[in-house]
Amino acid sequence: MAKSVADFVFSYYLLTLLCLYTTLLYITMSTKFGSRVLVSSIALSAILACVSQSTVSCSGNVESPFMTDSVVFERNWSLPQPKENDPLGGRSRFSAKIDYPKAHQQDSVLADSVRAWISVELLPKGEKILANRSVLDKAANIFFGECEGNEWGEEMDISVRKIFEDADYVTFEADKYTYTGGQHGSYAVSGATFERATGRRLTWQNIKKSDELRQLITAGIRKDKGEPSDSAFKTMLLIDEHEYKASDGSIMLPLPKANPWLSQRGWVFTYQPYEILPWSQGAPACRLSTNQVSMN
Repeated sequence: MAKSVADFVFSYYLLTLLCLYTTLLYITMSTKFGSRVLVSSIALSAILACVSQSTVSCSGNVESPFMTDSVVFERNWSLPQPKENDPLGGRSRFSAKIDYPKAHQQDSVLADSVRAWISVELLPKGEKILANRSVLDKAANIFFGECEGNEWGEEMDISVRKIFEDADYVTFEADKYTYTGGQHGSYAVSGATFERATGRRLTWQNIKKSDELRQLITAGIRKDKGEPSDSAFKTMLLIDEHEYKASDGSIMLPLPKANPWLSQRGWVFTYQPYEILPWSQGAPACRLSTNQVSMN
């Protein structure tokens, strides 16, 4: 209903602009000043038409967007006796930027599911789920407690953002970086797609696992890495041959351990650093269209 109304308004708007254009053309073609007015009017009409069309396409498929607040949280802790060569300058830092579900909104079941997932992302494994914003304080306290007694600073940066929604699903993506000393830190990438109606999170249980899917993911990862030859790609892999060798001898990667998630461009399949490739290769990922992925 909302889409049809928006389409009607857009069509009426364009018709009005066309009438304005015709009138200006008739009145002003005979004067130099009129020609300038005409050019300006045409440019303005084009801009307004583009803006109107963009507004309709962005809002037409979601009547009630899932509302979030952008919550920025940061705490620092100075070390009592840091090492002189501490790369973090004798302090530990915890920071988070979270698209956190607003309170008292229509999709309350969905909001509870998203808050629970954010709690799991922020807190160490085994901690009780804390589905409110105090989870940020708890996560920081746990992190600083683990830093106590160290002679060097540690760092944790977490980002959780809403990346996609339509009439049926809402997707959040999380990036987590941790530095606890050494040459480089560690990071992880994850995502979660939720059904708007039920709040249920989609996982591997909702995806049909098949050799065809593994082949598509393998092709996507190889394309992302510049289409290396079989021999070159094998030397890059950190997994044993029996984990990727298909019955015909070709390379067929195992499915990622992380649950896939929906984005604007289709399904996202992501391996964590060191899962199949070295840290220097990042978190290998590929996207497949919804037509390429079968649901259970």
